[in-house]
Amino acid sequence: MTEQPPIFSYYRGTKEPAFATRTELEAAKLFDYHRIAWEYEPHTFILEQDDADFFAWRRRQRVVIGHDTWIGHGVVIMPGVRIGHGAVVGSNSVVTKDVPAYAIVAGAPARVIRQRFPRAIAEALEAIAWWDWDHNTLTERMPDFKDVRGFLAKYSP
Repeated sequence: MTEQPPIFSYYRGTKEPAFATRTELEAAKLFDYHRIAWEYEPHTFILEQDDADFFAWRRRQRVVIGHDTWIGHGVVIMPGVRIGHGAVVGSNSVVTKDVPAYAIVAGAPARVIRQRFPRAIAEALEAIAWWDWDHNTLTERMPDFKDVRGFLAKYSP
C-alpha cells in the first residue's frame, strides 16, 4: 500500500499549518467527534433548562417606560427597570436603575444629569396626563404645548 500524500491543513484551530496524512486527519476528526459528543451532549438538557429558567425570569422582569419619554439611539435598558414619565435617556446609555419622572440621564451606567423641569411643573404635567387625551383633543390643543407655563395654567385640574 502506498502512503497517501500529506494534506495541508490548519489543525485544531492553530494558526500554524500542519501536515498530516489522510489517515491521521480522519483519526483526528473521529477523535474530535467522539470527544465533543462525550463532553457536550450530556449538558444539552442542562443548558436547555437553564435557558428556560432564564427566559421565565426575564419575562417577569418587565421594563416599564412612561409617557412623554425620549430614549436615544443605542440605549440598553436592563431587565426590571422603570423609566418615569417625561424622562430623557441619552444615546448609548446603559440604564441599570429606575429613572425618576422628568429626569435627564446619560452614561454607562446612566446617571441623573438634571431634572427637565422644577418639581412643581413635573407634578402638574403628571396630574394633567395629557397623553391620555384622545386624538381630536390633542390636535385641538397642540398650539398650547409651545408654552409649558401657559399650558399648565390653562389645563391644570
